[in-house]
Amino acid sequence: YFQELFRICLQQTVTPKRISPKMVGNLAVYASGGMGRGQAFDDDFDLVIIADTTNENEKNLIREIISSMNTEIIKRGTLPHFRFSHYFGEYFCPFSQLKEMLRSEYPECFIDKSQLLEARFLVGGTVIHKRFLKEIIRETIFDAPQLYIPKMVEEIRKRHGSTTFFREKCANIKECTGGIRDIDMIILIYKVCYSLLGTNPYKLIGQFIRKDPRLEEKWQQIKNTLLFLQRFRYIYRLSIAAENEIYADKLENVAERMFPDSSSSDDKTDLLWQQFVFHRRQAWNAIRYLIRLVE
Repeated sequence: YFQELFRICLQQTVTPKRISPKMVGNLAVYASGGMGRGQAFDDDFDLVIIADTTNENEKNLIREIISSMNTEIIKRGTLPHFRFSHYFGEYFCPFSQLKEMLRSEYPECFIDKSQLLEARFLVGGTVIHKRFLKEIIRETIFDAPQLYIPKMVEEIRKRHGSTTFFREKCANIKECTGGIRDIDMIILIYKVCYSLLGTNPYKLIGQFIRKDPRLEEKWQQIKNTLLFLQRFRYIYRLSIAAENEIYADKLENVAERMFPDSSSSDDKTDLLWQQFVFHRRQAWNAIRYLIRLVE
């Protein structure tokens, strides 16, 4: 979709001006967030657009292309969300300024690095994409893990500490202990630890296991939890509400779809909540072990 959209908007922008499309070879469009990880999007597209040019005419051309893309994306009822736009006052990130910003180690730097670690290339110039991987991902993040990993570990601990929050009858499936956010963060920590470039969490877990087979059990627990939580989340959002807050008194339809083959005498809602707590506990125990190990 983005490849075709970019191609059409590019042609519509440059053809009337009789400009060569090669002028935008220094532009790269990335999916970030869940879409960067290859997961289903919700109600918006998280995008990172990087441009490497100081020519004002080229910048104006890029602005026109992105503006045309925005118009078409919004027509389909989806909101484009441009990461880093609040820093630069543009839809796109100037390459040199982005690199300089990340090396300044401001308080939210580890959050922005996480967004870039999850960025999946969609369309644009291959040269700038290679530079992005080399100069930003490898040289700025992978080559300085001591600036990223401890802050991610601290963030996980600040969010949960030694909590045993597993018995409540409502929880945020993304932010709860052992939830999707915790799993995303431990995967990013080990992605940096091993200097791996992929963005798909399941493929990354497979690579982690090959790197250290002794950790297979821990990573398998995390993978099983992620599979369960994502399926739970998608069904809940489609059948109950498009949010991450899960309420136990609204799970009948979800439980029926999660466990269609269980006996009719079973209380499927209780079974679903038991599985929800079990998988989160498994993931949280594995995450704490992996944190201690990486430290």
